[in-house]
Parts: sequence; C-alpha cells; structure tokens
Amino acid sequence: MTSRTEIANLALAELGFPAVLDVDVDATKAARIMKLIFNSTSDALLRSHPWNFAMKRQTLALDAAAPAHGYTKQYALPSDFRRLVRVNVDDYRVEGKRLLTDQGGSIELLYIRSVADPNDFDAMYIRALATKMAQLAAFALTGRVDETVRMGNAHELAMQDARTVDGQENPAETLIQDEFETARYRGNAVFRPIAGI
Repeated sequence: MTSRTEIANLALAELGFPAVLDVDVDATKAARIMKLIFNSTSDALLRSHPWNFAMKRQTLALDAAAPAHGYTKQYALPSDFRRLVRVNVDDYRVEGKRLLTDQGGSIELLYIRSVADPNDFDAMYIRALATKMAQLAAFALTGRVDETVRMGNAHELAMQDARTVDGQENPAETLIQDEFETARYRGNAVFRPIAGI
C-alpha cells in the first residue's frame, strides 16, 4: 500500500535523509517541506503528461448561462479536471473551469484527473514524483546547489522512463486525412517556387 509518507520517504532517501514516521504529523523540517510540496508537485506532474492511470472520460452538461461573448455555449469542467486530452468538438477554448464552444449537444471529454490516493499512482509516476520532490527540497534541506542539479537530472531520467512505458501501453493513433488534405496531395504535384522569391 502506497502512501504520501512512503513517497516522501523515497524523496528523502534520494537526498540521504532518514525516513519520517508520518509526513502529515511529523514536526521535523524534512516532513514539513515534503508535506508542503506534495500536492502541488503531484498536480504539476499530472499536467505534464497524459498519464494512463489518471485518464477519465466524462460527458459534460450544458450550462444554463452563455459566455459573455466569443462563444455561444459553455460547459462546466469536472471538479477533478487537471488537463484536457481530447474533446469531440473542433472549435473550443478552456477558460478557468469552463469549456467554451459554439457546438451544442453532448460534449465528450477525455481528461487527466486529479489523483488524491497514492494507491492509484503508477509505480513509475511514483518514482518521477519522488525525484521531483527531492529536487524541489534539495536546497532547503542540504543547502547545496549541486544536490538540486543532481536531483533535477535524476528526475529527468525518471520522467523519460515513465513517459516511455506509459506511451507504450496504448496503440498508435490513426491519423485521419480529410478531403482538403487528400486534394492537396493528389496526383503528381511538383513544387514550383514563385519567381523572384
């Protein structure tokens, strides 16, 4: 069972610090820093990549009120929304906690959700989160810039590995060519530069 304390202790271990008993209760400087940075670091990391473990699908309901201008309809985004992955409309804009569009009907959203329970985290995400927390806490705990740099490098490697494995779990998406692209590339078109350019 993974907990916030376990992830904090992974970060502290990277920095050579002893484990804390409970990151939410322990009064040590290390525990206080880990508690302070945990949620914001996890949310930022969730926004950085379309993690499979954090994906969620939802159909949005139309708001009764229309946007002040620019679009004719707005839809409230889910309370756990962190990043848009895909939506079934072409012309839209995310503003605050709303999705604005001119298209009516059902809005089908694929998004990254906030994940509060560490038991739902992917193992490689945990590694990436711990190294990022270690990077953020390094100078405050050690007073050494080189530790911040070292943990930044460790975090980049952890993220690279996590993104690679995460991306391999999904099939490649098929690109759909519309009629305009088909017409553009049909035949034996030859590029002819405009004279004088």
